[in-house]
Amino acid sequence: MNNRFDRTIPTIQEAVRRIRFLFAKRNETEQERAVIAGVNERLIQDLKKYNLEITSNYIHSIDNQHILHSFRKHGRARKGENPLTEEDFEKIPDYIQNYDRVYKSPNKNHHGLDVIIYERFLPGGTIIYLEEVRNRRESLTFVTMRKVKGDNSAASFGETDSPVRPKPSLSSSPSESKDTSF
Repeated sequence: MNNRFDRTIPTIQEAVRRIRFLFAKRNETEQERAVIAGVNERLIQDLKKYNLEITSNYIHSIDNQHILHSFRKHGRARKGENPLTEEDFEKIPDYIQNYDRVYKSPNKNHHGLDVIIYERFLPGGTIIYLEEVRNRRESLTFVTMRKVKGDNSAASFGETDSPVRPKPSLSSSPSESKDTSF
């Protein structure tokens, strides 16, 4: 395994410092990445029901380019969303350690990787945080985040509901799809 960056698990304060640093470097072209947390036993157990075998060797990581993507796409008010702020990014360690709900997206992303979706219920809305599973690197890597307005009770979400809509497959028509959870 090629470890191009320090995999040391930081304290919460250090993780927030790293996120602030990457947030400040979001407009730079050179990618910088940092570990922001280790994987806890609760997440390992919760992901087993989705047949995701994550071990305690995995880390949560984030990079400046995905922060830029999230901030550009979700950093201003849009229908059904509240804008993301720097403070929202600073709270990422809390969102991934103290989530209210976690599940696997029914579809892989455009890289063919599994995606984990975390929900953290807040007054007036929900933070939705996505990570891709990089098994060879033993990393859960930040992809995007958004802040959705509305009812934030767990009862408002069905188990098959997903905030991520799958991209239509070019090889099959929608009527051939076997997934009927949407």
